[in-house]
Amino acid sequence: MTKIPPAIKNQQQPAGFALVVVILVLLLVTVLAAELTFAVRAGTLEGFNIRQRLGGRALAHGGINQALFTLFDTPLNYDNDHITYLGKKQESSLDKGRIHYVLVNESGKIDLNGASRNLLATFADYLEMEEEEQAILADSLEDWRDTDNLHRLHGAEDDYYQDLEPPYRARNGKCIEVSELALIRGAEKIAARVKMSEVFTVHNPGGKINFNSLSPAMLAFLTENDPDKITLYHELRQNQGDLSAVEAHLILDAGRYQQCANFLAYTDNKVRFFTATATGYAGGRAVDRENNDQPGTKITVLFEKNGLNLRYYGWQEEWS
Repeated sequence: MTKIPPAIKNQQQPAGFALVVVILVLLLVTVLAAELTFAVRAGTLEGFNIRQRLGGRALAHGGINQALFTLFDTPLNYDNDHITYLGKKQESSLDKGRIHYVLVNESGKIDLNGASRNLLATFADYLEMEEEEQAILADSLEDWRDTDNLHRLHGAEDDYYQDLEPPYRARNGKCIEVSELALIRGAEKIAARVKMSEVFTVHNPGGKINFNSLSPAMLAFLTENDPDKITLYHELRQNQGDLSAVEAHLILDAGRYQQCANFLAYTDNKVRFFTATATGYAGGRAVDRENNDQPGTKITVLFEKNGLNLRYYGWQEEWS
């Protein structure tokens, strides 16, 4: 048997060790490169999203201003295609994106302080709430507004709210903003199904719903989200302007009109409070207009118009 001299053994061991070190270094460099690539891509996407968000925000601001302009503008000559009315969805296209906006008067919403139990029950039916759930909501809303600390059969007062986490007290007075509804017992299903500011208000003391100033959510409620009825509503508003009970009966059909007639009004209960909602989509004219999944920046503004003066009461921005 041939024996390897000790000198040759000592030369082979360092060479094998060096190979292992080189492989480990290459693995480390590969991992670091992958992490760096991921970080660069994430940073690029983050920067793109921020740019899109800022662009959408600027467009949404423009939509709010357009809505305000249509409120103050009274053109002398226009054709039917350009008639604007409260509740009409408007769209504008720019080189840097597009804008959707709608302007409504608060008289077309359900007032938390003035609406009848029948109106609340009809809306609860629309959301498919059970009778017990409806009773809890109606009684709890009345308990929230009254000045005593005695709850109704299905209602709630301080003893109920103090056991929650975090605890709080009932208003014991009229609601001063729509967000209070989320605090009231029984309103959980409403908060989960609709955006409350699109349906409810505290600025419609007449208590009835102005049929000529319906937000998209309120129009869906009255028409039971029937696309044919919604289309007919907009066609009649476009061609006739303000509608009356005759058109309401035609749009809603006899059965639904009978359910809603007692809490509908038309042009006589407009108030000074309006809501403008605008969504800006950055991306240029080539953006697919039918792509509902495209993100945008949505701004909702509540304001009071007193002559030529405006007073803002709420400004909410969200990334849709």
